[in-house]
Amino acid sequence: MAITVYRPAVSVTLTKLVQRSADASARAMTPKEVDLTPYLGDAGAVRTHKSLREPAGGFTITFADRMSAATQDSLATAVEAMDMIEIRAARNAYQFSGQDFPLIMRGFISSVRRSEAMGSDGTPQRVVVISGMDAGKLWQVNNILAPLLWKTDTQYLTEFQAQAASGIEIKVLPVSRFMEELTGFMNTKIAALEAFANRAIPHFMTACTVRQGQVSPNLVGPYQGSLWGLARQFSDTAAWNELFVEDSEAGPTLVFRPVPYLDLDGKLIMQDAAMPDVIQLDISDVVSLDLDRSDARVANFFWTPPGESAIDTSGLAYVSAVIGGSATDFDHGGG
Repeated sequence: MAITVYRPAVSVTLTKLVQRSADASARAMTPKEVDLTPYLGDAGAVRTHKSLREPAGGFTITFADRMSAATQDSLATAVEAMDMIEIRAARNAYQFSGQDFPLIMRGFISSVRRSEAMGSDGTPQRVVVISGMDAGKLWQVNNILAPLLWKTDTQYLTEFQAQAASGIEIKVLPVSRFMEELTGFMNTKIAALEAFANRAIPHFMTACTVRQGQVSPNLVGPYQGSLWGLARQFSDTAAWNELFVEDSEAGPTLVFRPVPYLDLDGKLIMQDAAMPDVIQLDISDVVSLDLDRSDARVANFFWTPPGESAIDTSGLAYVSAVIGGSATDFDHGGG
């Protein structure tokens, strides 16, 4: 019996974005890009995680501490929060000879940790751990704070504080157009970061296919908080839509789409929903499996009487008199 042997490989690239004037990071500004792959070694590890229900995915890179040729110091001194990381990987590296591996995640560093401990054999062990998030992090760290607008040159509108900060049109917008306007505002922030870092940073694209719903300016105006919180507040992601960031070679994409729920016949339930891409996984490719099933994101078809909204004495009387029977149902036959 033939046994398939894979030769996986990973590449990790650090792009310096943070400029400082007088510390270790300033010494490491040349070169602008640092290949972290040789630092991984046999004990190194690269972990990523991503979910449709989280504003940003995350990554953790661990490797043995080594001296950097550029700084003649630990590589940890050259890494700063908000520097950019690009992670690529391939199951069979030889298939990509002379080419970049497929992109796994592109994001920004949140923390750098360097630890040292004494091993069981009496030798010191030094480890560098870099953690961060994908481009969804930018939606979390950029905030609208209306009181600060008083102290800036930004036009302040009493009724529409968020529009004064973001430049969004002051009129009722289709919800997908609203998400596109927010994305344009986010790209102005990235452009400012580019100017500061003097480096090209991928801008956000949009894939907004939700056609139902509109956003009223008088609801957006009083908002304060992160841009992701603003987008999520009007996205109906609790049940009807999905909002997440997807990485691609061209740059990150804000995806806003109806949830592709399927009924018992395998047909899409939500209006305007599209069948998502499906990746067929052969059982021979499964090396490790950790299966989990829960009631999250699972719903059933059910009927409720059109009674009063509050369950009080009058409501119970209405249910009994008009509909008949009890207001509770313990015999529902749903699976």
